[in-house]
Amino acid sequence: MDLFDIRRDNLRLATIAALAQATATEPALLSQLLTPESGARVEDALARKIEVQLGLEAGWMDRSHPADTKEQQLQTLINRAAGLSATQLQHVTALVESAVHLGDTSPVDTSKPGTA
Repeated sequence: MDLFDIRRDNLRLATIAALAQATATEPALLSQLLTPESGARVEDALARKIEVQLGLEAGWMDRSHPADTKEQQLQTLINRAAGLSATQLQHVTALVESAVHLGDTSPVDTSKPGTA
């Protein structure tokens, strides 16, 4: 494992830790849920908990969300962030900063075949 692998792993952990704290969920559970090979599933109770903690509308976790334009995505984030507590907003900010540092700030358009 080289330095860049270590940094990638640390970034991944920091992002999971921020999401875990923002949603009051154990980091280990989120890690399992983000790893398809683990077989872990987001059950109903956890889906509702995440929606409440992040200020999402009920059932948001149950629906597919096709890629919107960048402007629509930003406006949606702004609207959702308005209802967050100061602590939650700090965690969301940390997640955004982590994503920016990854170097890929453009969303992937999964609505077109072959673009994912």
